[in-house]
Amino acid sequence: MGETTILDGRTATTLAREKTFLVSSVPMCVADREGRIIATNTTFTARLGAGNQRLIASLFVDAAERASAEAALGEVGEASPVAFRGRCGTTHGPRDLSWSCRVVDDVILAEVEDISPLSDARRQLEALLRALPDIYFRLDAAGRIVDFHAARETEFHVPPEHFIGRRPHDLVSAEAAPIVAAGVERVSAERAPVQIEYTLPTPSGDDQFEAYLVPCGASEVTAIIRNTTARRRAEAALQASEERLRASQKLEAIGQLAGGVAHDFNNLLGVILGRLAFLKRAEGLGAADREHVTEALDAALHAASLTRQLLAFGRRQVMKPKVFDLSAVISSLHAMLGRVAGELVELVLVPSSKECPIDSDPVQIEQVLLNLVLNARQAMPDGGTIKVTTGEAVLDEDEASRRRDAKPGPYVTLTVADTGCGMSPEVMGHLFEPFFTTKPQGEGTGLGLATIYGIVKQSGGHVVVRSEVGVGSTFELWFPRAPDDSVETESVLAPASSPRSGGGETVLVVEDADGMRALVVETLTRAGYEVVCVSGGEEALRVVEEGRERIDLVLTDIVMPKMSGRKLASRIRHLRPDMRILLMSGYETATEARSRDEEGFFPLIEKPFTEDALLARVRHVLDPAPSPLQRSPTRSS
Repeated sequence: MGETTILDGRTATTLAREKTFLVSSVPMCVADREGRIIATNTTFTARLGAGNQRLIASLFVDAAERASAEAALGEVGEASPVAFRGRCGTTHGPRDLSWSCRVVDDVILAEVEDISPLSDARRQLEALLRALPDIYFRLDAAGRIVDFHAARETEFHVPPEHFIGRRPHDLVSAEAAPIVAAGVERVSAERAPVQIEYTLPTPSGDDQFEAYLVPCGASEVTAIIRNTTARRRAEAALQASEERLRASQKLEAIGQLAGGVAHDFNNLLGVILGRLAFLKRAEGLGAADREHVTEALDAALHAASLTRQLLAFGRRQVMKPKVFDLSAVISSLHAMLGRVAGELVELVLVPSSKECPIDSDPVQIEQVLLNLVLNARQAMPDGGTIKVTTGEAVLDEDEASRRRDAKPGPYVTLTVADTGCGMSPEVMGHLFEPFFTTKPQGEGTGLGLATIYGIVKQSGGHVVVRSEVGVGSTFELWFPRAPDDSVETESVLAPASSPRSGGGETVLVVEDADGMRALVVETLTRAGYEVVCVSGGEEALRVVEEGRERIDLVLTDIVMPKMSGRKLASRIRHLRPDMRILLMSGYETATEARSRDEEGFFPLIEKPFTEDALLARVRHVLDPAPSPLQRSPTRSS
């Protein structure tokens, strides 16, 4: 019998003996039209271990795949070869096989390919896709979706089967469609990766997406789509937090500078005020000259007021704190606030029916409220409404973390809202900076809101501002809530008047500024006191320790080099517990504030002071100790 090819064979026996069939490295078998194996080559037998008379379909492990194979074998013909695949039992265990069958001389010739590596890769890819948080599409050459994946079906907002066979730009909004279509066209034409961004309306709002389009094979495109909404929101929140931090640091730096400058000015103003007061009382001064001196005194007092505002902004102003009911203070100011608001503005006061205790300086809080109402009125030249309310609130950990320097806990709130012109974001970015103002030149110092910021911060609180151009502005002041039983109902102020003259007592004056020291010494000497003066704390301590002079009162500045006034006062208290001590300052550093908290409170007079104020305070400290309600602690940071 002559040699023939597979296609020229006439019977199964002839085909089985064909050399090409027998020695092929491709597993091959011959089956009758019912799919029963009647011959196999060596490779087929070695890999599948199946013998004659076994149905091809019986090799499939899965029942559904077995039925599919039976159906495919029933459709095979000479002009209609068929292909099917599935997991089959082999000599090496279950493997994924691809079968290609055609009819030759009324028998079925089947070639088998082991596609297990490809199937394993496919399963690994599917596992990887399941682990990714992204959306995955594969597009064919026509740009239609042939495969998809999403970490959660809800990412699609429609059933997944909705996508197969459709173009991506048909599935997005009209605004996003041109972006998506252009991206697909570009990657298909250039066969290079493309990144696009777009926004889609979703049931939860507008979501933002990034799509990475990558060429796949000769003509397909793979798209990896990521929902970036949460990330962008987090980035925006981080940026806002960083901007708040920068603004806070900027205000802190300006505050430190302002406080230092104000301290130096206080010493200079103290000398100016004192010397002008001496000059005004001088004999032989003409009426015209006396008027000049009076005007100079008024100007110096105005300058002193400005330095106090700078110190308030820098949180270095000397405070006289007490625990009081904020609602009661607001109610008591109704008439005054009405006059400040003016006739064109409706003033609505809504104090809380509950007690709202805070620990602060009530005089400074009155100043804060007056400034806010005045600003609100100026924002409504044609009239409007100002609403002032007090209340209570609790700040949780999450909200506190979004506010610079805020701590969680119970708070008392003071809110001033107006229906004025509002503020732009640019204006709000500079709102609390000293000397920043939107008013015409000469109509404002730019210190009002800076003062408010400093006083609230010094009281342990913070400020929240909301504003919209054409709608109005709302200022919320948050103060830590004091305990209910700590409200003071009696005055903590010292008696309004005290004798000004000395009775021969000796005062040790400790002041490092030469001009200020000379002024204080002359003022006390004129009033009948004996005065010993030194320029520093260490020298003063030696005077007290040596005891050569009978010292009735130590009058010392706080901010001095080497040894501060508070440190000196503390050392003297240990040496001489009965020694009267009076501190002078209009400014304290953070270090001095900590020292105050550690070493206790001492009576204090705020710089710059007038002659009458100094003599009254000295006399008050030298006189027998007042009742506890008359002793007022001081706080400056």
